[in-house]
Amino acid sequence: MDVAAAHPQRLEALTIVSVPHPTAWAAAFADPSSDQPQRSAYLPEMKRLGSEDGMGVDFLRFASKRQWP
Repeated sequence: MDVAAAHPQRLEALTIVSVPHPTAWAAAFADPSSDQPQRSAYLPEMKRLGSEDGMGVDFLRFASKRQWP
């Protein structure tokens, strides 16, 4: 975000992504009663090279169909 503050003329939009602490996230995955694996089903797609091309309307449509807590 420091880059955005320093160079606002270079940005059209800014999205802040929040990530969980790795230990807490691993614990949620290890808990058989947790729905974290289902809630994180989109992550492999986000890590795929070129996936940013699909993060427009189609990604939002996919994300909006998720059941968020």
